[in-house]
Amino acid sequence: MVHGTGFEIRSTDARFLDRVRPHLGGYEAGRDDLTEVATFLFSAIPGADRRLPGGAVVRGLHSVYAQGMRIYHGPDPEAMVGALLHMMRSLTLDYLDEFVRVRGGSVVLKEGGLLLAGDRPELAALVALMLLRGARYLGDEVSLVDPVLRRVHPSPFPVLVHVDVAAGIPGLGSTSPPRRSRRATSGRYAFPPEALRSRRAEPAQVVWVVFPSFEPGGQTRLEPAGGAAAVFGLSQACANLDVWEERGLMLFRGLAEEAAVSRLVVGSLEEAADLLVEGAPSVGTT
Repeated sequence: MVHGTGFEIRSTDARFLDRVRPHLGGYEAGRDDLTEVATFLFSAIPGADRRLPGGAVVRGLHSVYAQGMRIYHGPDPEAMVGALLHMMRSLTLDYLDEFVRVRGGSVVLKEGGLLLAGDRPELAALVALMLLRGARYLGDEVSLVDPVLRRVHPSPFPVLVHVDVAAGIPGLGSTSPPRRSRRATSGRYAFPPEALRSRRAEPAQVVWVVFPSFEPGGQTRLEPAGGAAAVFGLSQACANLDVWEERGLMLFRGLAEEAAVSRLVVGSLEEAADLLVEGAPSVGTT
């Protein structure tokens, strides 16, 4: 049970559950604990490899279902785990309206919170690369902001990097894009912060808001931003502005006025991670 949302995970192969457990340590619950909360059923069906005459091996295709809907089908068991955790994260955070939920990643640099506001599949990889460079983890694609104290609270889930984005990034994926059959779907790779030489941060006040845009192959650079455009950008990135309405807009106006605000043009994810880690403002200097 994670933040009051229950999950039941079943598998035809116990080895799959062994892959999932390290990412959910501390959240195990008994069946009686799940009777009073919304509970979602996941079913995993790992596939078996087949050896053909002549010695060639055909990799088995694994499937994961959430409430009967297939959310992953492919040959990679690690991507299968990430797909399950990604759906669990979405279902959990959908109920956390005590926070303003901002689409985008977040980390702690120099004791201050950095909020990357946007809705792009590359953001989780950018967060992972910053963790490898000394940042501490708050969120990968959704950030939980306390509207009163303007603090970002850490996600209970690992960093979930899209398989296709991770390919070719040292430390995150293989050196070439994964090969999948036409029937296969993509998934996520799950990285606990500790696997990225980092750890979860304590709740941190937002001192820097960055709006990334992506121009692969272009020059990676930071540009000044702010004002009404920053308020609009944060409003666009907010997943539950319908709940917070004017109070949410007050939060965004406060961040636009008091935090450092930048636009980040990303030509290379690794260069962007370097630029953010090196350029982070210290607490008290914004």
